[in-house]
Amino acid sequence: MQEGGESPSGFKYGVAVVALLLLALSLRLYGIATESFWTDEALTVDRSNGTVAEVIRTNARQMLPPLYNVGLRLWRDALGDSDARIRAFSTLWSLIGLVGLFLLARELAGRRAALIALILAAVNPLDIYFAQEARNYAQTAAVCTLSSWCLWRWVTVSAEPRDGSRWWGWALAYTACAAAALLTHYLAALILAAQGLFALAVFVSRRQWTRVAGSAASTLTVIVSFLPWLFYVRSVRLSFGDTPDWMKLPPASDYFSFLGREFFWGYVWKVHDRWWWPTMILPAFVLGICLWRLWPRRSTDFAALREPQPLGIAYGVWLLAAPVLLAALASLLYRPIYYRPRFSLLVLPPFLALAAIAFASLRHRVAAGLGMAALGAMMLAGTAVQQQTIQKMDWRGFARVWREQGPPAQVVFFPWYFEKPAGYYLKGLPAPATRESLEKTLAPLRGQEIWICAEKGYDFKRIGEADFYQWLTALGRPRSIPMATELHLQAVKVGDESVPEPYRGRFGQWYEPMDRPGRIEGFGDGARFNALEFDQNQAAFRWSLPRAWLRIDGSDRATTVVLNIAMPSAVAPNYRPDLKFYAIRGGEASALFDSPPVAQIANQRAGTFEAALRVPQGSGPLWIGWTLNGINPKRAGVSLDDRELGLKVNWVGLENDHN
Repeated sequence: MQEGGESPSGFKYGVAVVALLLLALSLRLYGIATESFWTDEALTVDRSNGTVAEVIRTNARQMLPPLYNVGLRLWRDALGDSDARIRAFSTLWSLIGLVGLFLLARELAGRRAALIALILAAVNPLDIYFAQEARNYAQTAAVCTLSSWCLWRWVTVSAEPRDGSRWWGWALAYTACAAAALLTHYLAALILAAQGLFALAVFVSRRQWTRVAGSAASTLTVIVSFLPWLFYVRSVRLSFGDTPDWMKLPPASDYFSFLGREFFWGYVWKVHDRWWWPTMILPAFVLGICLWRLWPRRSTDFAALREPQPLGIAYGVWLLAAPVLLAALASLLYRPIYYRPRFSLLVLPPFLALAAIAFASLRHRVAAGLGMAALGAMMLAGTAVQQQTIQKMDWRGFARVWREQGPPAQVVFFPWYFEKPAGYYLKGLPAPATRESLEKTLAPLRGQEIWICAEKGYDFKRIGEADFYQWLTALGRPRSIPMATELHLQAVKVGDESVPEPYRGRFGQWYEPMDRPGRIEGFGDGARFNALEFDQNQAAFRWSLPRAWLRIDGSDRATTVVLNIAMPSAVAPNYRPDLKFYAIRGGEASALFDSPPVAQIANQRAGTFEAALRVPQGSGPLWIGWTLNGINPKRAGVSLDDRELGLKVNWVGLENDHN
């Protein structure tokens, strides 16, 4: 173990470690049950149901490693089945991983570096996210970190003449951790391969042939311990499975952008896309210091040094880069196995260890403190943003609405696997309907409701389900059911008139501000419209951006389009909306704003009103668009709403020549 600078006394040091672990625990428990289980978590619970033998068999049928789910089964037996308690199993493993990182950093660069690594890990949003998720990633990362520590002890003890005979104990510990990691998640094989290659290179360079033989024996033992599981899987399956259809070959940036994405912003995608390039400055700074420290020092002498060991820095860099390179190689030569947002957790510990080494090795305390503070503050900011961002579907809310308004006669999910978390919170769910089953029972369903539950922004056309969705919405008039998160819930009463009672006789077609494929589309485009909202009477509405348009099909008989709309609240005496409407028949949306306006409203400032637009006659799609001077309420100082608001669209009606 190498000491990097002065360290606090033993008592103060112990108090600091305990305090940091308590801080980490509090951050991981805060809000742990706020959001519902998402699909994969509901599947995890399902896979840990039954006796231990049944859990093992269930996981074998699905070709999943058994260790996490067996442990979760025992954990549930001991502590119970609430969402928080189930997720707390991952919290425990996250804390074990933090202890493993602390031990690894201490061996690499001393007690000061270990404290820095523990500080950064305690507030890291990515680690906190997986500590609050009922999945096996926290356990995988923890066991891999422990195996990294054991391997490093094996390597360093082997270099010390007086203690060289003790290397086999660390070899056994490493072998046990490696076997456990592989039985927790198959991707751990990439981490283990990187570790094994590093150890082999070190032992060969030292000509320690006994250690080389020990490394080979360790690898063989891990493989042999894994074979019984493979044989058992093969005994309950016809094959070893196919590539998941959602796993695609990632873009090249995915193999390094986790440094500025998940490492600092956790699972908040919108922040990733906006800030990851500027955030890359911080990891580049850390890695730059490490490489600067490593480059002029090529010695493998393990005599006590006050500065970090060059081989230790090389070990951290290798563990950060090699698993990703191996995953890229496997994805290119075999099949896609690399999914950046999840894989990132497995290479987070070596990065945090490198960051600790970098700051502990700086001679100037002020520079070291500022660097560590900047890194920690950015990670803590990412944790705060992540905690305030809704990331999972509100399946508890779905179950509540189901009990209050339903149950419906039938329910259809887009995508189909949403039935898993829905069924978990309903404690059972009727088999979701298909088009074939609905067509067979359509007559008895007349007057009853079919629920359509879809993810907001779900691309029906790309998935190939647009025809089914359009057929469902044509069975009657859809109504929206308000949901708090990214669930879009509609209810269709089979056989109901498509135009509401107050508007029958006036409109031939009438639509809420929702896409209905093949009829009216454009509301779901986030580049032109904000998300669907509901007023105090549960009526749906949607804010447009200052420039927006709609496409209406099947409107050949329409002579007038009526939009029930409202302007943004006036915030300045001289505000002029300069609202202009456009309409063309046929062609593409790109030609819409090249035509003259069909109506203009210069001074309308607020309130709800109807805009009746005479539209071109003929056949083909009808394009309706508008432009106006939008308002940003936050910049105007009237609310915290930081959106560019155009029109509030309540509904769209079409007056035909023979309504």
